[in-house]
Amino acid sequence: MKRLSIKNISQLLAFEYIQDDEGNTPVSQSIDEIVGVASVLTAAELVAENGKWLFGNITGVPPIEVVLLSANSVTEAAAKAAIGLRGKCKDFWAFAYGFASF
Repeated sequence: MKRLSIKNISQLLAFEYIQDDEGNTPVSQSIDEIVGVASVLTAAELVAENGKWLFGNITGVPPIEVVLLSANSVTEAAAKAAIGLRGKCKDFWAFAYGFASF
């Protein structure tokens, strides 16, 4: 920040690159968690608008299967939200990154 103030650049700051002492990016992690939960809730709303139940915990209604195609903090938050809503999660991160072996 000192170098920026010397150059009279005080308005530009990329929050996603701010790191703590351990090298974590807390702002980016918080945004990723919000996006992950919001994506599951948005999907639930869109499916419910079509007259179907999205998530279970209702007797006689099978839970929906949620497919996630990545392996990052957004996907982790989405999986936690889907499991919290009683959905069945399938995570295909190995296929997304080409690590799968047959």
